[in-house]
Amino acid sequence: MDLLARCRQRAAALLGVESADVAFLSSATEGANQLVAGLDWRAGDNVVVEDIEFPSDIYVWTQLERLGVEVRVARQWGGEASLERLAAVMDERTRVLAISQVSYLTGRRYRLEDLAALAARVGALLSVDATHAAGVLPVAARHADVLVSSCYKFLLGAHGAAIFYRNPRRLTDLSPQAIGWHSAAGHHRVEAPTRYRLRPDATRFESGNPPFLALAVLDNALAYKDLFSPAWALVRRRYGWNDGRSFRGHTPVLATLAIRG
Repeated sequence: MDLLARCRQRAAALLGVESADVAFLSSATEGANQLVAGLDWRAGDNVVVEDIEFPSDIYVWTQLERLGVEVRVARQWGGEASLERLAAVMDERTRVLAISQVSYLTGRRYRLEDLAALAARVGALLSVDATHAAGVLPVAARHADVLVSSCYKFLLGAHGAAIFYRNPRRLTDLSPQAIGWHSAAGHHRVEAPTRYRLRPDATRFESGNPPFLALAVLDNALAYKDLFSPAWALVRRRYGWNDGRSFRGHTPVLATLAIRG
């Protein structure tokens, strides 16, 4: 389990959070579904997404329509994406703002603290997909309530493992969508086989054996990226990638950097 602990620590450091608040799931979509299944929804609630969002980050929320939950779409396509367009479709019944830090479609990116402030105005949770940001931009996960990231993009990992962050201050009691032996704290007792206690940290969301092969690749990639973090910081400053501007027009640069580290 040394690999698992080390990789968890490196992933947590990348996000600026505690390792106890990070779990490894099979995909970013599985992570998003944890929040979908874990909240107490009521008819009349709504979730806000963008039209330039990755399909899975929209589809997962449509499951709630049968409960009377509305999926509201902020129209950003065809113009410069803005927080104002998001705010226009949010109200006091908005339970979740579900959004990517960087859009897979347009390269639009937000600062997570701005998204957190927007969600806080109406008391909503913030669910972030950082797949197209992690490894390129700073990802301040503490501003999100749930944050997920695939590992096969700029993290230089492989399919089969994704990072899942659960904010312990806001979602302490979030229940996992599925459970197994790895979700439980302590040892299994033959005399009381149906009794168990969920782990208090984010590992409660890991129901079975971790994807060790994919995590070995990710652990190596994160160690490699640590060596080059000063160079990445210079590139971000050179192209202005630390602010809210788009990645549009820099795809060749990103591709070259991803290959060279």
